[in-house]
Amino acid sequence: MVVLKEDEIKWLGDNYPQLSYDAKRQEVFGIISFSLRYEGCSKIVDSYQIRIDFSKMTNRKSLPHVYNTDKRLFNAARRKKKPLGDFHVNPDDSLCLIAPFKIGMFYPSGFDIKKFMDHLCNHLYWVSYYERYDKEPWISEKHGGDAFMEFLMNPLNYPITDKGIILYIRQLYKKVFGKGIAVVKLRRLLQNDKFIKSIIQTKL
Repeated sequence: MVVLKEDEIKWLGDNYPQLSYDAKRQEVFGIISFSLRYEGCSKIVDSYQIRIDFSKMTNRKSLPHVYNTDKRLFNAARRKKKPLGDFHVNPDDSLCLIAPFKIGMFYPSGFDIKKFMDHLCNHLYWVSYYERYDKEPWISEKHGGDAFMEFLMNPLNYPITDKGIILYIRQLYKKVFGKGIAVVKLRRLLQNDKFIKSIIQTKL
């Protein structure tokens, strides 16, 4: 479990006064408000009732889990007769903020409370826009295995990602083919769609 530092708690209180911090449970809860506009998109002023669970973080290379506590996104999905995943809500009701294997790319120095809250507001802008206009403000990331395959199919991802993802793929390769593989050869194979699909369908 990751414990928030005093300066992080103070920053949250100063910048998000409608959120409260529970030190015992390592949670932040309350209302998060934002007023955002992105190029080519309408300005959106909105707020959400949320709970941020820091106890789910195993270390500062991971991210907390965020939940929409008033079920607004669940109700929006039901009202519009769309899958809950379209609103980027996971099966466990947490918000799907980022694919786990991309955390190291977007948080190269580890968890940063300011960057995370900006990330969260950006995410909530996306779902607010989608709820309001029935279209995406920008193309969203895929989920699960599809997201993993999309990531693997772009060779530009590999030099900048952390070593964990390459290690993970090498472990999958060994399980599928019964032998190890050099990183250079693996990167060449990852440009082959059939190879990627065979790897994605395997679980450690």
